[in-house]
Amino acid sequence: MNTNLTIVGGGITGCALALLAKKKSYNKIKILEISKRLGGVLKDLQFGNEIFYNGCQYLDTGSDWFKSLQNRKLFSRQFKFFNCKYGSLTDFENKEIYSRNYPEPIFEKKFKNISLKNKNLITLQDRLDCYPKSVQSNLKKWVIKFGINTKEISAISAENGLMISRIFLKKHLTELKKYKLKNNLADTLYGIPKTNLKLKSLKVAVPNKGYNNFFEKFKKELISQKIELKFSSSIKPYYDKKNFSIKNFNELIDTEKIIWSTNPTKLIESSKIGNLESKFIFVRMFCLNLNVNLKENFYINVFSHKLNIFRMYCYKLNGKSKITIECFKEQKDLNSIYKKINQIFLKFKINLKLKKNQKFFTVLQKRFFLTSVNDKKTLDDFYVKTIKSNIINGAWEIYHREKKINKINSFL
Repeated sequence: MNTNLTIVGGGITGCALALLAKKKSYNKIKILEISKRLGGVLKDLQFGNEIFYNGCQYLDTGSDWFKSLQNRKLFSRQFKFFNCKYGSLTDFENKEIYSRNYPEPIFEKKFKNISLKNKNLITLQDRLDCYPKSVQSNLKKWVIKFGINTKEISAISAENGLMISRIFLKKHLTELKKYKLKNNLADTLYGIPKTNLKLKSLKVAVPNKGYNNFFEKFKKELISQKIELKFSSSIKPYYDKKNFSIKNFNELIDTEKIIWSTNPTKLIESSKIGNLESKFIFVRMFCLNLNVNLKENFYINVFSHKLNIFRMYCYKLNGKSKITIECFKEQKDLNSIYKKINQIFLKFKINLKLKKNQKFFTVLQKRFFLTSVNDKKTLDDFYVKTIKSNIINGAWEIYHREKKINKINSFL
């Protein structure tokens, strides 16, 4: 193969695909990044000299691109490896259900019938309507806290960051095992803890010194492999009904193939197929240094009508114990909930020792991980229209990082 490849976007997806493309003998690879450094959504949260992970972000140690990095001298002793450990709190019906082996909502009620209503799952509402009534009503009430309309959001968004892809009905374990084996919809919508299926925990890694440091090393690795990097780019795509071309400022980029690994709004607009709605949610992040010595990285997903927290992640970074708390935007401070946070972690035998008026850092983020019904159709139309063009399918509707990378890689 003797092909020029341009990758738009220097996040983890773009960087990983550059390595994979190099293995497939693409001879000239270029990454265009709009910011001043690599990293995308994995960039650390930085407040002066203090850095924190931007939520719970793990690297899959089994992925091909990670294995190739891990074996390079530049990345020697750069990672902390561990089995992914997590917990959950479901508090929907005035009863707190804690679990150390299942990260999604759990219901303890005994249902007369857990059969799912087979239907065409177009919207998130369609998907939630499949469940028994008390399950669907609680899930709908919780999801609305993200500020979304379940009738406008695509059904795939349950798997795209909302943490409700598979629901566990605790008193139906034996029944679920049989049901999931014979029914594809049940296998998609219901879950069972790994411990009940005798499955091993996922082996993951995080960079010891944070993702900013990791991407600086990634930058050196890409350069050593003669992959060209251009930062502070201003990229504009054009479509001539056959192929795409791109300009960086006024410079026409010489390229044969293009991977658009960032928000595709501009790209879709240039094709004249339509405009993306690009639905987003607001997330308020709280970051704190802890006065304890954490022994393991651990996250807890929270499903509660009472609390405005949905995920908490405690970890060590640069030898310091820290926590990143993800909340709905209505949560303005921690003084009203620090006692409850302590109580939740104590259920998992972790003593955070948070105190009133303890110093914290906070930032309000926009997150674009939801796919609307209209955007799903627009993307599908775009894939069909451009299948013979020089644009490589960007798998933008896929949230899971490795699934996205693997799908795009299959088109290289």
